[in-house]
Amino acid sequence: MTSITIMHQGKVLEDENQNYKPDVFSLNYAVTAFEGLRSYIDKKGSFIFRLEDHVVRLLKSAEHLGFNVKKYSKEYIQEEIIKCVQLNINKELYIRPIFFYESGIMNLKNPPTTNFSVFTFEHSRKELPDIISLEVSKHRRDISSIDKKISKNYYDSFMALKNKSLNFDDVLLLSSDNYITETSAHNIFFVTSDNKVITPSLEFCLDGITRNTAISLLKKRDVGVVERPINLNELDGNIVAAFTTSTASEIRVIKSRPLAKVKTTSI
Repeated sequence: MTSITIMHQGKVLEDENQNYKPDVFSLNYAVTAFEGLRSYIDKKGSFIFRLEDHVVRLLKSAEHLGFNVKKYSKEYIQEEIIKCVQLNINKELYIRPIFFYESGIMNLKNPPTTNFSVFTFEHSRKELPDIISLEVSKHRRDISSIDKKISKNYYDSFMALKNKSLNFDDVLLLSSDNYITETSAHNIFFVTSDNKVITPSLEFCLDGITRNTAISLLKKRDVGVVERPINLNELDGNIVAAFTTSTASEIRVIKSRPLAKVKTTSI
C-alpha cells in the first residue's frame, strides 16, 4: 500500500488518525479547492516545480468557493508543502494541498469551518506512459468554472473516463458547442501542418502551470504558439502531431489524433 504523509492544520497526522468522517461537508457536496504539485530529486536534493505559482492558483480557487483563507497566507501554505517534502527525503513526490469544509452537512448556506491539509505520496516519472491514445468523449465538459482547480470540475472527467472505450488511454472533452477543452486532466496542444502550435484559449481550459511552461519554452525556440478556440472539425487533415501537459504527468505525446467523426488515425 502506498505510504501517505498528511499535514493537517499544521500537524503531521499519524497513520491511525488519517481517516476522515463521512459527514465531512466537502465530501458530501464536492466543495474543495486543491492543487497538484511535483517534487523531484537532483544532485543538490529535492526541489518543487513552480511552487509559488501553484499556491497562488490554489488561493484563487479557494476564495472562489468562499473558503476563509485569511489565516492561510501564501507563505504558510508553501512552508507546509516544504515540510511534507522534508519528511520524505530522497523521494520524488506528488503533492496535494487542499481546502475543504469539516464535518456538518445540514446547512448548505453556511458551511462549517475551513480546513487545510497537504498530503503527499511517492510518484515517479517512470510510472507514467510517454505516449497515449485519445478518444473523443461523448460527455461534454462544463466550462463555467474551468479557470478554477476545484472538485466540481472533475465530475466531467470522471464520467468521460468511466465511459471511454477500453482500447484508449484517455479522453478528449469538448464544450457544449463542439470546441476542444482538455483531456481528462491535462491541457492539450496541436502541431499544425505549417509548423505552428495551437492550444485552446483560456475560456475553454484551465490556466495550466505546465501549459504555461510549455508555451514559454516553445516561444524561446521561436515556435509560433496561438491560443484560440479550436473546433473539433479543424483536426481533420490539419494536424501533424499533438501532446498534453500537466504537472502530474508532465508532457505526453498523443499517438493518435481524434477526428471530427470520432475516429482515430496514426500521426
